[in-house]
Amino acid sequence: MQIKIISLILFLFVLATGLPDFLPAAERSPFDEPAVPPTALYNYETAKQQIEIIGLITTKAHGNVIVRTDPERPSAVYSKGSRVIVSLHGMEHIYRITQIKNRSILLKAGNGKTYEVEVK
Repeated sequence: MQIKIISLILFLFVLATGLPDFLPAAERSPFDEPAVPPTALYNYETAKQQIEIIGLITTKAHGNVIVRTDPERPSAVYSKGSRVIVSLHGMEHIYRITQIKNRSILLKAGNGKTYEVEVK
C-alpha cells in the first residue's frame, strides 16, 4: 500500500513539474538531426600516434598484425579489412586496415585519408 501511495505522489509530482531536465527527449525534437560530433573535432593524425605495432605475421597469401592502441589494454590481432578503434579525448577514431606490409601497415581513416604506421 505504501509503495502505491509513493508511486502516486511521484507521478503527480512529475505531472505538476514537467519532465526532468536530464531527459534528452524533453530537450530536442525527434525531427532534429542526431547529435553527432563534427568531423573537424576528430584528430586522426594524433590518434594514429597511439597505435603501436607489437608484431607482424606476413605470408604470400595472408597477413596479421598485433596492435596495441591503449597502454592499459591488451594488444589484439588484426587482419586486412579489420577495424582498429582508438579512443582519444572521449572520441572513437576508427581506422580500417587496407594493407599489411613487411614493416608497416596502411590504415584508412574515417576522414578518407590513408595513414601508415611503421614498426618502432
